[in-house]
Amino acid sequence: MEQGSFSRGDEKGTVSADAKTTSGLIKLIHPDGVCSREEMQEYLTLALELRRRVKEQLKRMGGHRFNVVGTSGKGIKESARMSYDYLKANALKMGIDRDISSYDTNIQVISLMQAKDAEDLGVVFFVGLVSALMGRPLVGGLVVLAT
Repeated sequence: MEQGSFSRGDEKGTVSADAKTTSGLIKLIHPDGVCSREEMQEYLTLALELRRRVKEQLKRMGGHRFNVVGTSGKGIKESARMSYDYLKANALKMGIDRDISSYDTNIQVISLMQAKDAEDLGVVFFVGLVSALMGRPLVGGLVVLAT
């Protein structure tokens, strides 16, 4: 298989994903890895179209990602999800004019309780999300605790 380059001008992660999608497609069609430059160009075009369609479908489904990482606790993840869903449903009432569902949201949990599940972190997540969306930092020295 000849080597080509990806030069769509997109961000590095997208180019990497495009390359992986194309590579996977070629491996399915040509298990021996041998294909012509013209075939590779055709597969690249197809892979880019498939990725575009998936992204488009995910947007229609509200498919932007919501991730909670750093914990395996189901209660923590549910608490974060409830805070996010409440904020998404009530953002306009709170003066947030952004479409929250158009963002990928990632929450990093650092457990000081040795990975014990805490189900009452909803207010903590909510305060953090509102602060980030409104672009207003919290008051210095403010600590939001859960029991």
